[in-house]
Amino acid sequence: LRAWSDCRLPETARLVVAGESYLNGRQAAEVAALASAESSIVLVDRYLDDEDFVSILAGADLVLAPWARATQSGSVAIATALG
Repeated sequence: LRAWSDCRLPETARLVVAGESYLNGRQAAEVAALASAESSIVLVDRYLDDEDFVSILAGADLVLAPWARATQSGSVAIATALG
């Protein structure tokens, strides 16, 4: 999140951080503060039902997953299937 504001991006670029978080209170507060300080960051910190999940993925140009290997990740498989 800190690096986002240093990127040279089109005015319409958005970073969407979505899904239920398992961060502790301090970490979650830090992420929320960083996201709220940058108008181009959208934080959706909650469980996503299938409809919301697919909607967010379908609107993405790029999906970044926090794993080096995602052999068991339905998220990556769905993102791949959506193109």
